[in-house]
Amino acid sequence: MRQSSVTSNGPLQPIVESTFESEAEASIAEGSVDPAEVEPESVAGTQLLSPASPSVEQPERPKTTFTFRSQLTWGLAPGTRVHLLSKFSEWLKATSKYIPDFVLLPFEDEKGQGITSSDQIPNDNPDFFNEYFYSHRVLRHGNLTGMVHFSCTVSWNKVKRMQDPYFQWLNQHKVYIYLTKLKSATLVICGFFVGAHPGHL
Repeated sequence: MRQSSVTSNGPLQPIVESTFESEAEASIAEGSVDPAEVEPESVAGTQLLSPASPSVEQPERPKTTFTFRSQLTWGLAPGTRVHLLSKFSEWLKATSKYIPDFVLLPFEDEKGQGITSSDQIPNDNPDFFNEYFYSHRVLRHGNLTGMVHFSCTVSWNKVKRMQDPYFQWLNQHKVYIYLTKLKSATLVICGFFVGAHPGHL
């Protein structure tokens, strides 16, 4: 600390070297400034940082829903005893497991109740299969076939993609699914013109 200094306007004035590194520190020490009003800056060699603003989560993009009508067929040997409830429940369980957001719909009714689990299949209601496995029957050569209507959030190419687990399940259980854009009334008309049962179209 220096002792004194001579000025041209008056007596000796003591010169005091400040130990504060900023004017803000000095003002806080003197009590003339509220610390809350001071902008964050370097105080005693420590950088004071403003709190980071919370990150904004991006909204999830809506999923595209695809709706398909298709012919569903089990490849069975002639004379095989068919347990319809068992076969259909196995297919529904596997499909709802491997296909995202799978919903089985009534074949004719666009706004009917959706089925998402094999637990929803009644044990003793033939009308269920008439509605959800439309025109099901056992063909002359033994195959079980019928029409299904369902929605999901993947395209048909991904439903039938060979390297995916769902296609492997279909292949292992000899289940075949063919895409069609025709409803039952159209199938009957086509069958009438070509002289074939709609199940063979």
